[in-house]
Amino acid sequence: MNQRALPIALIAVGVIWLLFSSGFVPPALGVAIGRLWPLLLIGVGLDIWIPESRPLAVYFTAWAGALIILLALLWPGRGALETDGEFRRELQADTERVTFEVSNGSAEANIRRGPDDLLVDARFAGQPLGVVDVREGRSATVRVRPEDGIFNVFMGRTRWEIGVPGVVPLEARLDGGSGPLTADLTGTLIESLGLDVGSGPSTLTLPGGGSPYSVDVDGGSGPLTVTFAPGASVDMVADLGSGPTVIRVGEGTDMRLTIDTGSGPLELDLPDSAPIRLTIADDGSGPLSLPRFLERRSGRGDTGVWESSNLADGGRVIDVTLEDVGSGPVTIR
Repeated sequence: MNQRALPIALIAVGVIWLLFSSGFVPPALGVAIGRLWPLLLIGVGLDIWIPESRPLAVYFTAWAGALIILLALLWPGRGALETDGEFRRELQADTERVTFEVSNGSAEANIRRGPDDLLVDARFAGQPLGVVDVREGRSATVRVRPEDGIFNVFMGRTRWEIGVPGVVPLEARLDGGSGPLTADLTGTLIESLGLDVGSGPSTLTLPGGGSPYSVDVDGGSGPLTVTFAPGASVDMVADLGSGPTVIRVGEGTDMRLTIDTGSGPLELDLPDSAPIRLTIADDGSGPLSLPRFLERRSGRGDTGVWESSNLADGGRVIDVTLEDVGSGPVTIR
């Protein structure tokens, strides 16, 4: 067994990744290389299996690396990959609701309400491009994900602009990655939103008024900011992670908010004029800071129930439950 084949392969892969992360590899060329990299594994295997048959006494791994570069330069459609991508699909008249799924990977994704006549309006700049899968009908489904490629994580020079429909009920499922994810869904008929926070920052701006909707958040290591417009009617469940979280609630909001905090800090900004009930079922090791307009009604220590003085007057109540508090600080203001 040749002892040099594997180190050469590792060095080759390391050099390629370093070129990607340093920006020396053009994105279009990188897409081709990302699909051809298994040739390096073939080269390593030949170096171990038949080292005596190397052409010109040059390692098969080196030949494989040279072949990857050559084929990448001649890759069909390379010119098309260098341009930006666009995808539009009209909204059918019989569509009654839409499920919209976005997995942004390392891309910077910006999601907002699109034109009223379109089911999806997407623009992609840089590499990797986004892939859009559409299933039309009365209950339509749109899925947006990065183009497949082993080196996608090193090609984070992508910006996505995605328009979602605003005239039909919408179910949104967002899977955050290492890139920043921003979703401004004001003006949409959102019914439910699921967010899986990744390592990149996630920013949500959600509508007020209109019909009630639900929000389900699974926290990650990236920072999360959620802003509810005034007059929202929402049921939100959040299982937070190590990333910092900020939740801002607008005036006149009717809300039921259930949170499990993690090791990251939580900052909850509530309107001081609203009827509010705060229940802390299980406290953690992090410090707790509460506003003066909340008065303790029961419990001891950092557990119990706090209420605002106007809760008995009724109206649009904000009901917050901290079910399981972790090690991160919790600030409510």
